[in-house]
Amino acid sequence: MNHSYLLIDIGGSAIKYALCDENLNLTDKGKAELAQRSPKEDFFKAIEDLYHQFEGVEGVAISMPGLIDERSGFCAGSSMLKEGGFNVAEELTQHLNIPVSVVNDGYAAALAELGYGNMQNAENGLVMVLGTGIGGAVILNHELFAGSHHMAGNFSFIYSDIYHPEDRGTQFGFINGINGLKDAVKETSGIEDADGIRTYQLIDAGNEEVRKGLELFCDRLAFQIYNLQIMLDVEKVLIGGGLSNDPRTIEYVKEAAERRWKSAMIPTAMPKIENCKYSNDANLLGALYNWKQHYE
Repeated sequence: MNHSYLLIDIGGSAIKYALCDENLNLTDKGKAELAQRSPKEDFFKAIEDLYHQFEGVEGVAISMPGLIDERSGFCAGSSMLKEGGFNVAEELTQHLNIPVSVVNDGYAAALAELGYGNMQNAENGLVMVLGTGIGGAVILNHELFAGSHHMAGNFSFIYSDIYHPEDRGTQFGFINGINGLKDAVKETSGIEDADGIRTYQLIDAGNEEVRKGLELFCDRLAFQIYNLQIMLDVEKVLIGGGLSNDPRTIEYVKEAAERRWKSAMIPTAMPKIENCKYSNDANLLGALYNWKQHYE
């Protein structure tokens, strides 16, 4: 029997969707609009309209931002919903008369790696997706560790300066998000607004000061990887996000980590640092893995 699933990734002001078969082949990809802070009725209508385009699927798997219990589908709150405090998966399952699962989008990216990607053979690991902030997740005993309140892996909000905790610029998500890269490059070269693509273009053109900026950015990332390793003792750290699309990024991060470990006062095993396997489709595939964990 040929099983197929409707996968949905909600974020920003759009819904990404695709059909997926048992071999992880994604077809019928598309986008639909959905405003942030949508009323519950509008949110459900958008999902229902998509479902009616692909009736006959075995299930609907959703990834979206928010404080979500991936096991039950209860959503305490989300930037995509005006209301919170209800079970999205349960109500949609009843509404569509088909099994529906819901998972936080940061966790979905990690679940894609755990189920189908570069975390399959690791018992314990971390996934860090470098973007505007840092999406992430903790994998312990080959399972997603969400914590007691489904907040584990929110790396963006780790403080790095005890003297200025009110300054968002001192949080991990800012320091090693895209703005952190721009700040590091500006600090060493004076060049402003150099995103990942521009940074590597300048490095390829021989700009040594920009290269030092990228190195500084990776040193700061390695600093927090070390802190997390002391606490969790994982065997692998996966780096995702747009900057990781250039394979040189991982080499810079590895070199920065080696410097950090050599200078550390407390010896600990250095984890393997690798790229995430999945990029644009990670949340879709992670939503599928969550659905299978829940219903199979």
